[in-house]
Amino acid sequence: QVFLLNLIASLYPLSEMQQDCASPPVIKNGGVLGPLLASYKNGSWVEYGCQHYHFLDGPSIVYCDHGNWTEQPTCLEPCILNVTDMDSNNLTLKWRREKLIFLHGDLIEFECKQGYDFLQTASPSPGRTQCDHGRLKYPKCSCEKKTFMFI
Repeated sequence: QVFLLNLIASLYPLSEMQQDCASPPVIKNGGVLGPLLASYKNGSWVEYGCQHYHFLDGPSIVYCDHGNWTEQPTCLEPCILNVTDMDSNNLTLKWRREKLIFLHGDLIEFECKQGYDFLQTASPSPGRTQCDHGRLKYPKCSCEKKTFMFI
């Protein structure tokens, strides 16, 4: 019997034998769409999805390839505007929104509160920032300097 197993292994190396995959890997803030199985045949696939407001980065379809799953996606976190941070930077949203949640990659436009102006910047759009992996870099507004002209 051992001889037969060694003969099979030499004729069909393990790398060429079709191996099943265990359940697909768990991903943070997402998961497999549809039922999970204990085992998957070589060549089968599953589809991943993300929780609400999370952005799927990478392939949504993952394949069982000789006992291993191909690269899984990640679910990127949204940006949630912090009203305290907006107040401390003297900002308001440029466009009215009901929700203060933005997806990864979204552009967010701010304006300075009345009496404030953006700090000196070379940027043509100093009030614009982008949601990046759940993090926001808030623009800063400072008190306008009043200049008087004497005649």
